Amino acid sequence: MLLLDTELSFQCPGETGAISASVHRARLASGYHKCQTCSHNNTKNAGKVTSFDDPTKLIQEGHRIRGVYLRPLTPKTVLSALAEPLYSLWHQTVRTVSSDARSPRQSLYRPSIAVSCDLRHPSLEIYRQLLSGLELTGCHIVELGPLPEAQFCFGIQHYNVTAGIYITGNDHGPANSGFNLYSEHGLPWTLPAFDSQSTRTRLTRTAASLRQERITLAYETHIRKYFHGLRPLRVLVGVTDEIMKGTVDRLFEKLPCVMLSQVIPPRAHESWPALTSLGPEHHCDVGLLIDEDAGRVQLIDELGRPASSPSLLQLASRALRQEQPASLLSVAESFATPTLLEQGVVLAKPTLSAATRDMYEQRSGLALLEEGRLWHFDQHPRCDALVTLAWVLKSLSLADTPLSELVS
Repeated sequence: MLLLDTELSFQCPGETGAISASVHRARLASGYHKCQTCSHNNTKNAGKVTSFDDPTKLIQEGHRIRGVYLRPLTPKTVLSALAEPLYSLWHQTVRTVSSDARSPRQSLYRPSIAVSCDLRHPSLEIYRQLLSGLELTGCHIVELGPLPEAQFCFGIQHYNVTAGIYITGNDHGPANSGFNLYSEHGLPWTLPAFDSQSTRTRLTRTAASLRQERITLAYETHIRKYFHGLRPLRVLVGVTDEIMKGTVDRLFEKLPCVMLSQVIPPRAHESWPALTSLGPEHHCDVGLLIDEDAGRVQLIDELGRPASSPSLLQLASRALRQEQPASLLSVAESFATPTLLEQGVVLAKPTLSAATRDMYEQRSGLALLEEGRLWHFDQHPRCDALVTLAWVLKSLSLADTPLSELVS
């Protein structure tokens, strides 16, 4: 379900009247001259500002590409950026086609790609056209429909596909979109340098196959295993769309906790601080604000005060080590504190792709990586806000100590 824009309005510099959110996004996408100095330009849902020095260029960061929708980000540029990774997939997916041990023959076989998107309007438009473009590659395509990113990564692992493409503008303003690229098992796949002149061609004349799948039920069944051993707690959960709210509501139906959920549109970043007052007002023991990607979270104590990311790692590890005492913990250098290092937490690799692969090889239990996202190990590394919520609730259930004292 798409969220409406009626609750938001903007005012351009030098103009007396207000404009709607749709007009605001259209002006951003077209490079309207007043947007260059406007305070609403490229605002992020968490209140931070991400600036495009040149709105005609794409921003590439690891496994992510972002850009202003239609200027320059179009379905054509997305396919150009994916040309090299898709080409390499064909050479990575090789199988033996002869059982004769004396002269085994190997042949390429078609890789499988899962595709999904968030609920932003630009993402939905790119998603529909990307599916048509991917059919020309001859790959097996698994269409998962609009989903939170954490569910999509679970779908990559669940359907055992070769790669995943998630269309999203998360971390940037409402006029922006882009995509995140994942390898098998849902691990971030660092993109090669973007080449708009790429001329890679398809390696087979075989027609592509396209099938639609729905992962929500399997995901909810899987996620329930983390929610056990809980005492009655009052929990406030803030989400950004109705899909995530439905998942959270169904999850808490059979739990002893009392849960209050609130939908906050991702573009209404000014509403997030106001949500923190609902915790003390409803006498909640803990609050968790889930970002648009369903991975990054902001923890709030019973007094309505935000907790730091290192505190989140300490809280989650307290519950994890009750079940797995020998679990390894790692942290990005930007979040490393003397307290964490004294507790035996090791520094993670500098890039997200390297850190998650190292986490897989070491079987690390938890890792606090870039932008404060908490990763956990479940056969493979995954970043899921609901799993983070489960660790927080289990840690609170181990004692009657208020959250504000546990994270102080």
